[in-house]
Amino acid sequence: MFVDLLLDALLRQTAEEGLDHRVVPAVARAAHTGFEAVRAAAVPPRVATRLGALGATLEWVDWFNHRRLLEPIGYLPPAEFEARDYQQAAVA
Repeated sequence: MFVDLLLDALLRQTAEEGLDHRVVPAVARAAHTGFEAVRAAAVPPRVATRLGALGATLEWVDWFNHRRLLEPIGYLPPAEFEARDYQQAAVA
C-alpha cells in the first residue's frame, strides 16, 4: 500500500539524517487515517460495493486463467498451456 511505501521511505530518511525514528510511525498512522477518511468521503458506498465486487471477480478470473491446474492438459494453468501452444505454432 502507498502508506507502507511512504513509511519505509520516511524511516530510511530519518536513519540517514539521524532523526528520532519513533516519530515517523505516528506521522504515518496519522497520514493513513487521513487518507482513509478522504477515501471514505470521496467514494460513495454504492460505488465502493461495486468496486469490491469487481475486484473479487477479477481475482477469480485471474485464478481461473493463471493458477487453476487442469488434469486434461497436463496439470497446467490454461494461460500457460495456451502460451505453449502459440509458441509451438510459431515454430512450426
